Amino acid sequence: MRTSARLSATTFGLAMLCASLWWSAFTTMTLLHDDAKFVHALGAVLDSPPVRSAVADWVTDAVDAAGGASGRDLRANPVLSALHKALASDRAVGPLTDAVVAVVLPARNAAVAQLDAKLEPKKDVRLDLAPVFKAAGISLDKKSAAALGLTVTKHSASVPLLTGQQLDTLQRRYDLALLAETWAGWAALVLLAVSVATSAKPLRTLAIACGALALLAVVAPWLLGRVAGWLGSGDLGPLLTPVVATTRQAIGPYTLPALIVGLVAALGFGAAQFALTRQAHSRNKGAFRDVQ
Repeated sequence: MRTSARLSATTFGLAMLCASLWWSAFTTMTLLHDDAKFVHALGAVLDSPPVRSAVADWVTDAVDAAGGASGRDLRANPVLSALHKALASDRAVGPLTDAVVAVVLPARNAAVAQLDAKLEPKKDVRLDLAPVFKAAGISLDKKSAAALGLTVTKHSASVPLLTGQQLDTLQRRYDLALLAETWAGWAALVLLAVSVATSAKPLRTLAIACGALALLAVVAPWLLGRVAGWLGSGDLGPLLTPVVATTRQAIGPYTLPALIVGLVAALGFGAAQFALTRQAHSRNKGAFRDVQ
């Protein structure tokens, strides 16, 4: 009996871990592949000052990194400072949202396409900043562009975002996230089934599982931010900073339904277990009286 209880508890804990991994990987991969959801989530969170500031840092860091690679310090560059101020300001967000999306989406797609194809060798990913300069009302002449290390053509002003080597570093983490999205959910279901089958009180186990689902819905925003942050940590942050900023918005439509379903199911299974326990207790009490 003790062995079964231990097995049930262990498999239950593993099932909850796998469910958390699947949910995090699923949401991150959705934001990396679904253009409509990514654009909607990014547009929604750009009303938030911390997100505006993070995106402004992301854009200016990309330019500064390009300057640093050639030995230039661009932190005091007036054009770059003006761009950061415009992106992080509380001005009307509409035009800037469209501009940020026009900058982020092609760069994200260029990187993800190489990761999905496991391309070898990987190509550098560039960031075309022309839309944000235009939306910010900043005129960019050839001298200013050269000072910032931008490659300027008739319709673009781009800087390197990720090197092929950095994408190679990301490949393993990306593959792990893809593996978790594909299999962690199924593993969670199998482990939960084993936990229920080996439990002395299966309905109580299901009630706890549903309660854990409700709890997961509450902590999911924090958890997803951590996973997306891990996926894009270090030199890989330039790719996923906008994704990290959108994770909470992306799961918004799922949080309340998951919380309600989890709580209702937990109460239902808990009530059923209580009724069975009362019934068994009454039956045992009656049998004891018969013996007397």
